[in-house]
Amino acid sequence: MINPMTVLRFKKEWELFTQRHPKFIRFLGVVKDQYIREGSIIEITVTDPDGKAVRANLKAVPEDIAVFEEIKQLLG
Repeated sequence: MINPMTVLRFKKEWELFTQRHPKFIRFLGVVKDQYIREGSIIEITVTDPDGKAVRANLKAVPEDIAVFEEIKQLLG
């Protein structure tokens, strides 16, 4: 069971994150409705200050889409 206080704290942190990174949030808004569907490949790369990068990806299945919808509803 998820602690409601944890959800509220996360929601506040998410709001602050969206204020700090508005371009990223706009990007997510575009891709969530137009590009993330079954079969889409979602990839993320993290590069540290020294230039070392790590990358991961996933191919979205219907269950993943359901998770994204749940997150979208949680975050408003």
